Amino acid sequence: MKIMVKIIISIFVTFIIFYIICFLDTNNTIHEFKKIVSEQKITNTAFDRYVGNYNEAKGPATYSKIKINRRFVIHNFYKGIMYVKYSYEHYNNKGERIGGSWNIPSKWLIEKREKQWVVKFIEENP
Repeated sequence: MKIMVKIIISIFVTFIIFYIICFLDTNNTIHEFKKIVSEQKITNTAFDRYVGNYNEAKGPATYSKIKINRRFVIHNFYKGIMYVKYSYEHYNNKGERIGGSWNIPSKWLIEKREKQWVVKFIEENP
């Protein structure tokens, strides 16, 4: 019986360590999302969908508030899936909110290229 408990604990600990490695390995993807959304510049990536065109009367976005949380990550160190939930707000130079999205669940298909994770496809339900 003791051996069975040790095996179960070993499997559980191995799974937790693997998940932590998968989770931390995708940090660059989160940073890239924040950078693209805050700078509002086209980058020819899947994140370009978050670069918005705002009402000219209110002016261009001069700063943004961004919040993103990874809900689940699984990958095989080549391809994988990330589930995230994000919110962002864009403000003009007068401090007026000119756009944003709040608490959006999203599924990102990711692929490793040159030691960096790249989002290949984004799926969000309307």
